[in-house]
Amino acid sequence: MIDAALSGEICGGADEQLLHGIGIASHAYIDTWAHQNFIGIKDDFNQIGNDPKPNIGHADAGYSPDIPCLLWQDERLEKPQIDNRDRFIEAGMALFVKYLKFNKDRNSAARCTVEEMEAELVALLGASSTMSSMELNRSNRYARYKQKISFLEAFDPDKWWHQAVRHESSSYFWKVPKEQTQWFQFQEAVKKHAAFTFELIKPELKAAGIDVA
Repeated sequence: MIDAALSGEICGGADEQLLHGIGIASHAYIDTWAHQNFIGIKDDFNQIGNDPKPNIGHADAGYSPDIPCLLWQDERLEKPQIDNRDRFIEAGMALFVKYLKFNKDRNSAARCTVEEMEAELVALLGASSTMSSMELNRSNRYARYKQKISFLEAFDPDKWWHQAVRHESSSYFWKVPKEQTQWFQFQEAVKKHAAFTFELIKPELKAAGIDVA
């Protein structure tokens, strides 16, 4: 999946969707570390303890798998102690290696080595901690993030939408042809990612006896 996104296979000839597709696939790729040992459908394998929530994905574990550097317990495993810091560093480095190849294929020189990137990632994440001290550690970690990416403007989750449409009374109108907007291109990239990935995993689903008709 990530290789297909980086090569442009998923976006096809829509070059304006390449970076969108890479971002979408990168998120999914990293989640294969954070969400390991969980199944993305309703299945008893996902059950942790006596939690009454539906056994879908990591619902029983709450946000624990997604929090960097969190120490938590997954009682289903032989080694129940989980350190998300180790998982996130491994995931980040695997993605960085993918990006290195992407740049190399385009004759773009890397700004740092694998060793330098790993050392920087370790420093940015900081120490592992339990949930009781996570808020303080999260605040300190965010401060390090902001210092590292100070050249970026503040993130606005609604920016692409506001650039694309205007709101008048109870109606919305495109400011420019929708095909020219980042918002539209991102939605199209999501559709292509979902369709490609479904076809990619369909044989595995069928082998597991899951109806994918």
